[in-house]
Amino acid sequence: MDIPLVLVDDANEHEQGNAGSTLYLGALMVACSFMVVNCFALVWFWMRGAVWRCKFGSVRNFKPRSNFGTMSIVLPCYMPNEHSIVMETIEHLLNVVEYENDENSLEEEPTVTVYCTYNAPPTWSHPVEQQLAKMDNTRVGKWRRRFRAIRVHDSKSKAANLNRVIEEIDTDYCVIYDADHHPDFDSLRIMTNQLIIEDADCIQGSTYIREGLGFMGLMIDAEFFMNFFLLLPAASTIVSGGWFGGSNAVWRTPFLKSQPFHPSVQTEDIEYTARALMKQAKMNFCPQSRSGELAPASLAAFWKQRLRWAMGWDQVTLMHFAGITTGGSLTLRLRLGMFWLLVMRWVVAVFMAYAVVIHPVVKMVSHIHAWASGQGEDLQPSSYEMFDKISGCCLVITLSILLITVIVYERPLRTKMRQLLFVCLFIAFSPFNLLFQIYLTAVSLRRIWRGEIGGWVVTARAGGGSGGDPHDAESSSHPQARASIACLMGSRFQFADDADGTYHVMKADPKRRRTTVAGSASKWSAIELQNRRQTA
Repeated sequence: MDIPLVLVDDANEHEQGNAGSTLYLGALMVACSFMVVNCFALVWFWMRGAVWRCKFGSVRNFKPRSNFGTMSIVLPCYMPNEHSIVMETIEHLLNVVEYENDENSLEEEPTVTVYCTYNAPPTWSHPVEQQLAKMDNTRVGKWRRRFRAIRVHDSKSKAANLNRVIEEIDTDYCVIYDADHHPDFDSLRIMTNQLIIEDADCIQGSTYIREGLGFMGLMIDAEFFMNFFLLLPAASTIVSGGWFGGSNAVWRTPFLKSQPFHPSVQTEDIEYTARALMKQAKMNFCPQSRSGELAPASLAAFWKQRLRWAMGWDQVTLMHFAGITTGGSLTLRLRLGMFWLLVMRWVVAVFMAYAVVIHPVVKMVSHIHAWASGQGEDLQPSSYEMFDKISGCCLVITLSILLITVIVYERPLRTKMRQLLFVCLFIAFSPFNLLFQIYLTAVSLRRIWRGEIGGWVVTARAGGGSGGDPHDAESSSHPQARASIACLMGSRFQFADDADGTYHVMKADPKRRRTTVAGSASKWSAIELQNRRQTA
């Protein structure tokens, strides 16, 4: 008996529809499993944090500072780009960031040494370099810290600058800051305290945008807050440890000197982390240790920065893929953790985009089709409801933790409310951010495949360091670029001697998590003092 062709075609279409529906539902279930894993990891991190606080108290319950040990503060920079901001940052590190218990006398060995290590084109010269040379190997600042300025003549990268200075560091610990970073006054003590308590090799702090707070800067600030207080801690639970982010991280010096930074990769911090984890280094995050940086100067600078980060991560993944999967003597958990950190990020990004971009579009089309056909209900299978419930539950838990985190850690109230607003905006735009990340990865892999990686490029920053004429002293947007570092007085007020002999006062308020700023565009309140050196 012959079967009508119409029935055969209907059967084939039905089978194809079932196969497509099965694949669609399977992709949603995979995305849902990633959501559950991340949500569970975030909750677990918070539970561990609660246990830590019950055992040790607040992160600000420091051991006596005299027991911390000696510290080196390393400031790598590239002068044609960062000469306009480096003196202000040095001033901040010498006079605002706390570590010692009391002022050191000149007869005592300094507890802290500040290193400014920089590279520049062979023909470059600038009054800032002359000022650095004048300060080199002297005791300056409120705590009489030793200052060292080292020009690395054959360097073309941050990694080479770091390798040069690490050779001569002999302190117990070492912290690395980028040239635009202004750590909170207690940031270094918080990180060092946690490093000692946890017997770790590295503690990585968090970052926020301190200047350049236009719409783009505020969105980046919200992204940083979500990353450092939620996403990265959750990922560290899966990886069984944190990783080095390039700045605002304190290290035990012996481990830092055990391996060099790779000078030919775009993200020397992630590459260093990969090798450190393979050596089973103990690395953790401490979001409460905060440091402010400058926002990218423009959308073009933002694009170059994010593309460099994407290429750096992809470079490291491809370089160490064999070592992660089969090489070394890694434990199974560490091997799986590194695989999740480096390789699975591609898979997770694709499936999360599938869940938060494609699925909502399909639902919307289904509702419109149902309404247009007069059926009164959508045409989706009821099995999709499970995905919606699970993803909704994960979203509620994540948003609840995020809300509590903003309320607890942001200061003052104005900043708290602003952060809440822009974090909500960032979440609302997260589907576009996911698509942007996937596009970045595609461009990155294409450039790596075609050998178009290029050299290491410094990001142009808002408020300074935009790469102006390196010989033009007036190209600096900060008057402090000409300032010398003078002896400062008091714990709340510090003084700087400008090139024209005028003294300025800068206020650091210990009641706030961020350095109190007022007045000038460089975020320092500047008050001319009639009483000069004798007042200090």
